[in-house]
Amino acid sequence: MVQARCATDHKVFLALVVCGFFLALAARTWGGYPNCASDEHNWVFISGEVARGVDWPISGPLHFGWVQMIASTSGLAHERAMAMVGVFSVPILLLVMGYAYHLLGVSRPGSVLLMLCSSTYFLAPLLESRPQQWGQVLVLLGVTLGWRAINGLGAWWPYVLVLVITAGVHILSFAILVACSLVFWGALYVLQKSTLPELLRLAPCLLAGLVIFWLPGGPYASMLDDISHHHWHGLQRWSAPAVALGLVVGSLVFGLMLMRQHVRRLMNAALASLDRRPAAILPALGLSALAMLVLQALMLPAQAWSPYRGSILLFGLSQSGNLFFFGLLACGLIAARKFYLQGCDQVLIQTHIILLLAMGVIAVAALLFSFWTLHTNWMLRVLSYGTLFMAPLAAMGLSQIKNRSVKWTLLLLMMTISLVSVVRPPAIFNCG
Repeated sequence: MVQARCATDHKVFLALVVCGFFLALAARTWGGYPNCASDEHNWVFISGEVARGVDWPISGPLHFGWVQMIASTSGLAHERAMAMVGVFSVPILLLVMGYAYHLLGVSRPGSVLLMLCSSTYFLAPLLESRPQQWGQVLVLLGVTLGWRAINGLGAWWPYVLVLVITAGVHILSFAILVACSLVFWGALYVLQKSTLPELLRLAPCLLAGLVIFWLPGGPYASMLDDISHHHWHGLQRWSAPAVALGLVVGSLVFGLMLMRQHVRRLMNAALASLDRRPAAILPALGLSALAMLVLQALMLPAQAWSPYRGSILLFGLSQSGNLFFFGLLACGLIAARKFYLQGCDQVLIQTHIILLLAMGVIAVAALLFSFWTLHTNWMLRVLSYGTLFMAPLAAMGLSQIKNRSVKWTLLLLMMTISLVSVVRPPAIFNCG
């Protein structure tokens, strides 16, 4: 019975991969995507500047170079080449996601993908042709491979390969992959499931990814200059990546060595409180997450709200898919706790919880960094990466809805609302 369900789910997943391609094509052909101002439009502008000889800071040189190569060999305008890359990337990325979830032990990736499609935090970066489209999925794959390597379940070289590729594809994705790797190692170290020698194996892998940033006149030379002069003042171009990584690693190791037992006792006390009063702790965590989202919203520039025409109703409706996703995530956490206490899938549940914790730590750090950076939407960007790690638990929450008619009606409705919210047809949204 279990094998039959898994086989059915794999067929569903492959069908969703095919549907993803035609959905991306339809969004652009009939929906006019992207309708509103977007990073994809910015990349088209950047391509024109580069063609005129401007030394523009590029945050994704490998992706940008790939689009340029396709444009030059096919004779397409850069805008059309970028759109083509965006459409054909969708099925490839969905297949990579399925492989990553398989490595994480997820038996039903089709259900996870369906759950993801209810959130704009997944659909928007999946459909938009830009470096993050690939970077987001590479982070999922890289974290998965790094997790397996640290836990002795796989070799280190695939993780190094993905690190190096991610470094070339997108600078932010590489930073998130490095940060997530360090945080989940720290969590394993506190839980006494990893050691300092494992960190000594991890560190050279991270340094291999940093090589591209140290190349004299390399692809990130202008980008790092731009970061030091306009985003984080006072950082020198050559030292920024090394200093940032060194500070993070040094602080992490020193802090964990000093307070390993204290942190472990604190975690045990927190888990004990959760076991005793789950009805109080989980809502408190939910309210804390909501407070962070409200603070992030208040930090956004005024133009971020213009598509909603000043309508709270339109904004709330466009976010209903995300609320549905996060609500099912909460249900999934409750179900996971119950299964864990019953001794079911404990390794799998622990894996998802630790990776989710790692993304949560990075999201909080991104929100704090936003107070000192030029752009203020960093937590929302991290949240887009985090949805890929939340999805297995959200799918677990979806499975708790026993009425199939209600479940599928809600899911399809939220998927439709989120898709319309991402495409943003001018008849509904203000894209002027």
